Formats: sequence, structure tokens, C-alpha cells
Amino acid sequence: MGSERIFLMVLQRFKESLEENLQSIQDAYDAKDLQGVSSNAHALKGSASYAACMALTESASKLQRVADDGIK
Repeated sequence: MGSERIFLMVLQRFKESLEENLQSIQDAYDAKDLQGVSSNAHALKGSASYAACMALTESASKLQRVADDGIK
């Protein structure tokens, strides 16, 4: 039961930070700040992975790669 409780706490924290993470990506995109898009997508990728949200992890990873390619 302890590991289930810990996982639920992780999911709750992820849920609380998700809107802020997405808004940070949107703000960076609107400002044409590819470095900001990349770093915020990287952060989202990490938190999504930690919360076992694999589809979101993959999407954030793709977004990070696209932003990184645009920086080069």
C-alpha cells in the first residue's frame, strides 16, 4: 500500500504542475524563444516520465527535438 500512496502523491504533484508547464511552453513559443520551448519541454518530459505518462513523455521529447533543431 505504501508504494501506491507514493505513486498517487507523484500523480497529484504532476497534475498540479502540468498546466504551468504547458503555459510555459506556450509562452516561450509565442515569444519565438526556442531555447525556452526546449527547456520547458525537457522539464515536461521528465515529470511526465516520472508520473508514467508515456504518451506525453514521447510528445514532449519530440517537441524538445524540434525546438533543438530550430536552434541549430
